[in-house]
Amino acid sequence: MGLDIVIVGSGLAGLAAGAFLRKQHTITILEKSKLDFQQNDYGISVIANAYSLLQKAGIDDTQLDMAVMTKLWQRTAGNEEIVTADFDTRKTFGAPSVLTKRSHLQRELYRLATSAALKGQPAEIIENIKVKSVDANTGMVNTSDGRSFSGDLLIGADGINSVVRAAVLSSDGKSACEALATSHDLLAYMAQIPLSALASSPSLSFLADPETSAGLVNFSSPRGRTDKLRILGYHTSPREFQLVGYASEEEFAAQFDQFGTSIIKGVPASRAKHALSEFDSAITDLYDHHRSGDGTVEVWGIRDLDPLPRWSLGKTLLIGDSCHAVTPHAGQGCNIAFEDAEALGVVLEDVNSDMEIESALEKFLKIRKERAEFVANGSRHMGALLGPEAGPFDEGAKQALEQLEGTA
Repeated sequence: MGLDIVIVGSGLAGLAAGAFLRKQHTITILEKSKLDFQQNDYGISVIANAYSLLQKAGIDDTQLDMAVMTKLWQRTAGNEEIVTADFDTRKTFGAPSVLTKRSHLQRELYRLATSAALKGQPAEIIENIKVKSVDANTGMVNTSDGRSFSGDLLIGADGINSVVRAAVLSSDGKSACEALATSHDLLAYMAQIPLSALASSPSLSFLADPETSAGLVNFSSPRGRTDKLRILGYHTSPREFQLVGYASEEEFAAQFDQFGTSIIKGVPASRAKHALSEFDSAITDLYDHHRSGDGTVEVWGIRDLDPLPRWSLGKTLLIGDSCHAVTPHAGQGCNIAFEDAEALGVVLEDVNSDMEIESALEKFLKIRKERAEFVANGSRHMGALLGPEAGPFDEGAKQALEQLEGTA
């Protein structure tokens, strides 16, 4: 029998929720735009704690064009080796940690949510539908084209700028009440680089063969452990590598706010190289090899959320970035969203009437809220975003990683 559930947002969190909930319930997913699996297509990590859940849901590894993470490399800004560590979670936790592109992951989640070949009723996805207002108490969504959608449960999976969150946090469950994303004066210069560019650099050739060892390299700040300047690099497929250099937002902060976007394209590669000039040129010169081929790169404005007073109100629940957006430093952003989706599938598994929903959501919040807030705080710590009072960077990072991996 199950429930009628409406999900706002068909990003990773919304599609994952659809995949885990469709087995027992009727799912409708509302998406504000037309699904395009190529837009803003960047590398993403799915660590063992989440990938094991996706395996249970039936994810097809062959559709991800992925690299299995087996190594972590720590380097100085001058590219001197500090340590190389094994990171094969297949041995420690029974599931791989994988590096892939967001497009491949989203497309596969779409299949898990909508395929008629899988157990349960396929989720219905309605595209190009913009939410105008939300009544969290009744679980009612009104759209800009005059339609209304409601169900036994409304799930807000509409990201860091969530419209549903505004209703959940408002005093009456209806009026606009913004919980603004937190800025840390931090952006990331991003580039997608062919592995051939790494192979031609003697000091970076150790990254050029993901068949032998794929993973993530951290080039630490030349200013010390508590500085947020750093460069990360990681494989995104057997052929490609992503570079992510963290620096101050400067004038880009106003542009992110002005255009309401987290990604700005067409930034000269020379700008990234200048902002990261304290690093070895062999590293920063990789920005010249970005896939656009036109001498530009892309910048990503880093935002997260402070802990919210609540994630639910009435018939409405928030999941994913809409309630616990995190900085990328722990590599757990999509992973805790997948944990949300799986946990929701478990607590609602035998719920068949709206009279049972309240107690099920209480159980969900008890399972998820404290953990997600721990992850967000740990990620800030790992990015040196909490200030000196938070303690040494690598001690906090080590403890955070152990907790994140060990509580899967």
